[in-house]
Amino acid sequence: MKVIICICALLMINFVNAQSKIIDDYGPVTVKELKDKEEWFSPIYNYYKVDSLELANIKEIDKMTFKIFLGTWCSDSKVLVPKFIKVLDYLKVPKKNIKLINVNHSKSEPKKMIEKYNVKYLPTIIFYKGDKEFNRIIEFTEKSIEKYFIKSKF
Repeated sequence: MKVIICICALLMINFVNAQSKIIDDYGPVTVKELKDKEEWFSPIYNYYKVDSLELANIKEIDKMTFKIFLGTWCSDSKVLVPKFIKVLDYLKVPKKNIKLINVNHSKSEPKKMIEKYNVKYLPTIIFYKGDKEFNRIIEFTEKSIEKYFIKSKF
């Protein structure tokens, strides 16, 4: 069993360190682009198991929107973003409610968006209900991804 876990861990590290194919592009990207062009995305997306019990009482998901700031070069983004997208897919969040913004290495571009949304670390995932910010994940999760949908930290 320990051997299997070690092999899985090594495979995940290889996928996380896989070279990005859109690394030089910054600004808006789509979920489809990540799924189609990024070697690291699908293995982590497919591996992640959504905690459906945590999400059972989520209401008005269609009124929630999400801004996801990521770096296709960033190891934290490579781990968290596919899992987060899997949760959004499970919840059937409309694609129009998901905005992904790819940020360059120095986190200086796209400058206006980074400043406007106070992005300092990647990934930064901002949850909105209507126009009001409901929650935020910065760089890593302190609890399961699913719990961020339930309770606001504001």
